[in-house]
Amino acid sequence: MSGIGSEILCVLSGGLDTSGHEETDPRYVVAERIARRWLTVRGSASWAPTMGLGLSILVNHDLTRGEIGRLESEARLEALAEDGVKSARVTASVADGRLTLRGVISLDVTGEFTLTVGADGATEVLLS
Repeated sequence: MSGIGSEILCVLSGGLDTSGHEETDPRYVVAERIARRWLTVRGSASWAPTMGLGLSILVNHDLTRGEIGRLESEARLEALAEDGVKSARVTASVADGRLTLRGVISLDVTGEFTLTVGADGATEVLLS
């Protein structure tokens, strides 16, 4: 599986991998990029000033149903902005005060995967 490129996993691994390994599985590469988009505060990435959802600053925020709906829509658009993403279904939930986004992402080069990202930065990728 290739075509998307490679990535050093920072968000998915919980920190910069200094082993020098570059992930080439398109599902993990795209999952890393989407997670980064969801957690990054818009305007804070100098190389992409319009990128970012700012999930990381929503820790412990009380959100209305309308705000959650807008967050889901914006998260979907951020996912679709990544190369290779054919479709994205995103749901947001709040449980025990923890905001989490769950996206079912379909790629044009391979199947789909599920990406879960919490406002606290915890992530999980489930391959289909």
